[in-house]
Amino acid sequence: MKFVHSFCVILLLIGAVSCNYRRVTLYGTPATDYHHTQKKLTRYQKIYGLEKVIFDTRVVYFDHDLRLKYVDEYADLFRLSVAEKDALLQQELADDAAYDDFYIAHFSSERGYQNLQENVEDKKIWTLRLVDDTSELRPLSITPLKRTNHQEYFFPIMDHFSKLYKVRFRKSTSTTKTLSMYSPARSTTFEWK
Repeated sequence: MKFVHSFCVILLLIGAVSCNYRRVTLYGTPATDYHHTQKKLTRYQKIYGLEKVIFDTRVVYFDHDLRLKYVDEYADLFRLSVAEKDALLQQELADDAAYDDFYIAHFSSERGYQNLQENVEDKKIWTLRLVDDTSELRPLSITPLKRTNHQEYFFPIMDHFSKLYKVRFRKSTSTTKTLSMYSPARSTTFEWK
């Protein structure tokens, strides 16, 4: 009887302590509202060749809801003042009104296929387009992001082999967004409704 009582007390203590560490799962991955929403907005493609992965791509659409949760998570994590959080929120809302942003974590085992932002026409391998109901938009910018602890926390789609890019398009009014990636070897699409 004493053993059962002690065991129950230990379980309650473990439960109380684990509530304080709600930001990560048992596997050590982030587990916040922001990360749960991001997971729902992530699309994934892995293409295999005969003996290897040709490319492995994960794409997150940074929609309005995810932007709001990003502001909350960022403000909470870095303990922003009310004024700092409001400034960040206003910037994200302005970006949301003007742009469709995608974060792409991309890996390729093929030489040259890792790079998404090559602008030299004879070296260009990937072409990215945002297709909606009425048009096909070219990216306004493709920005490679440095691997930092900050990026790894906010974008766990990035693994140790992939490169992370922020791809920005002019805002599309369509409710369905399709990001298309074309290359000589393979083409793929990612869709959000």
